[in-house]
Order: sequence, then C-alpha cells, then structure tokens
Amino acid sequence: MEAVKVMKSCTDVIEIAKHEIQILKQLWHLDPNTSHVVRFNSFFFNMEDICLSFEFLDMDLDTYISEMSPCKTGLPLPEVRHITEQLVTALHHLKTIGLIHMDIKPENVMIVDHHEKPLQVKLVDFGGAQMSGNIDFDTLMFTKMYSSPEVLLESEMNEALDMWSLGVTAFKLAVGTDLFPYSRRYSIINSVVKILGQPPDHVLDKGQQTEEFFNRRTNDHPRWTIKTAEEYGISEKEEDFNCFDEVVGMLSVQQEHATGLDLFMDLIKNMLQVDPNQRITPVEALQHPFFTVKEEATSKEPCLENIQLTNYAVDQLEKPELVPPETVVSQENPAEVQPDNSGEDQLNDGFQTGDNTLNYTCFVNTLRTVGHALALPKRTEKFDWFGWF
Repeated sequence: MEAVKVMKSCTDVIEIAKHEIQILKQLWHLDPNTSHVVRFNSFFFNMEDICLSFEFLDMDLDTYISEMSPCKTGLPLPEVRHITEQLVTALHHLKTIGLIHMDIKPENVMIVDHHEKPLQVKLVDFGGAQMSGNIDFDTLMFTKMYSSPEVLLESEMNEALDMWSLGVTAFKLAVGTDLFPYSRRYSIINSVVKILGQPPDHVLDKGQQTEEFFNRRTNDHPRWTIKTAEEYGISEKEEDFNCFDEVVGMLSVQQEHATGLDLFMDLIKNMLQVDPNQRITPVEALQHPFFTVKEEATSKEPCLENIQLTNYAVDQLEKPELVPPETVVSQENPAEVQPDNSGEDQLNDGFQTGDNTLNYTCFVNTLRTVGHALALPKRTEKFDWFGWF
C-alpha cells in the first residue's frame, strides 16, 4: 500500500515539487527501517498533477496524543522516552546527509501502526526541508510555536533548529499541551526569554527580525533587551509560564510518580538551549541518561559522565548504509487519481511561508477512507523528470 501526495500543477507548485523531489531523493541514502524517516517510493504524473508516492503509515502523532490523552494529560513517560529516542535517531541520520527538516512537530510525525507496541514512528513531510549550509530564507516554511529563536528572528541557522523543535514536541508528548501556544512571534519570543533566557548577542546581532522584538542598547551587555508588550503594541494579557521551574512543576503534576522525570527535564532543557551552539546534538542526546540508564535507576540525578550507550543507541550511531533508489510502481489495475479542485486552495495554502504546511495526514486519511491504496499508473514519458536533477 502507498500513500500519495497530490500536488496541483501550476508554475509555483512545479518549482516547489522539483525542490521537494530533490530533497526526497536524499532520503534514499537512508534505511527507512532504522532511520525512522518515511520511505519515499517515487513520483509520477497524473494528467497535469504531480504525485509523490510514500509508504503507507497509520496516524500522525498529534492525533494519537488526542486519542490517548483526551484530557490533555500527556502520554506515559516510558512511551514518551521510546518515541523521543526514535526521533532523535531520525535527526542523527538526517545530519549524516546534511539535511534539515525545518518543521518538526507532532503533525509531521507518523505512527507506523498504533496497534503495535512499542510504537514505531517516522518523520514525514519534507516539503520545507533545506540542505545544511544552504538555507534559503525566501522559501522558509515553519510552524512558529515549534520554531527555535534563531528561526523566529531569521538569524543564522543550522541543524540545531530541528533539535529545538523536537524538544517542544517532546514536551507536548509528556504534558498534552503546547509549551508556546501562541500565534504571534513576539509572544513566543517573550515566553522563551522568560522561561529559558534571552538568546545570546551573536544570535540577536545577526537576526533580520531582531529589531522588531528587541531594543538595542549602547555600551551595555547584553546589547539587546526584549520590548515590553506595550512597546510592541499588545494590550491584552497573555497567560504563560514565568520561569522554567513552573514548566517543571506542570510536568511533575502531569507525570506524577513517573520515574526518570528529572532526567527527562534535563534532556528538554538541553534541547531548548537558546544558544544553538550550546544545544545538545543528536549523538549527545542518544547518550543522555534519560535513554541509556535503566528505567528503575532513572530517579537518580542526571550525570553524563561514564554513561554506557544502550545497544539500540549504538546501532543508531553507525553510519547508515546507502539504500539503492528502488522505484516502487504498481502495474496492476492502475487507477487514476481524480483531480479534486475543492482541495486546491488547501494545497496552495500548504505551501505558504509561515505556519501552514502541506498536511501529509490528509492523504493518509483519504486513502483510509477509500479503503485501499491507489495503484500507481504506468510510467509516462514525463517520468524522465528524474533526469532534471
């Protein structure tokens, strides 16, 4: 079975599709069975539409959290540990091929089969992904409440921004609600400063949007101070955390009696370092005692020295093997994908810069409604599009 992402053909979408296919071809260098990254099969044309074929997955993580935690109390910590470790592993593999996802959030994490335990998850939706060292500011697509300070400020960026997004995602796994539930950039940045501290000057100095949210000071350190709500022009009071201890307190209530909570909070704090240079890396995260120390011992204080990796972590640190780019195309009973003009606006909205990203889940849900995967049509002469790259 396959999941098919349909992209309505027009000039802008064709350019976006070319970029996404270039990115997806990089995933062929990873083993989808161990990298926890979605398997990209191939692409094809149906009439004038561009269709991308992926492995069929179950439901996105946001839906799973809602179903398993309808009262917004979060998932059990052992399940949070297992899911987070897989996503850290995915970041490690992406780093080996120089790829930055740019939009990690629960909606972009799919569960392979929610009936199977322990859960297996995969990272999906690489439509906004960028190559490390070659980030195009004009094509950035991200979700503000999961984005790092350097992204919100449009400062220098690298793969560390994905680790921040994963930290915010892991918090939602454990608590059931978002850490920064705001639509305004200012509100998110202000909350980050209150909870985690102000980004360092080297981040603020290079931010294209810094002066919108901060006042510059002369002959002082730090050189920047965040604007007050009144200075920024916000009149209403927004409730949020005032310090990291309040975050810990909320998590302690939601995860009452869970062993390893202190280690989890230590990991989150390292994932959410406001200085990207100090943020924990995937390799370091896989060695964190939240993952490596046996569960019955995780009530101890965290210590990163003399920690032995689990067999799982050791396996994931090995360099991924090159996987041949096999094109999976079903030739039996080819079925045409009927164009759906009603979704065209949704599709176009999905590629706007900002919060909106193409909802991968809608394709999976469509296939689930149909009851079977759509068979891929035979190749056409346009399939030599591969030669463009």
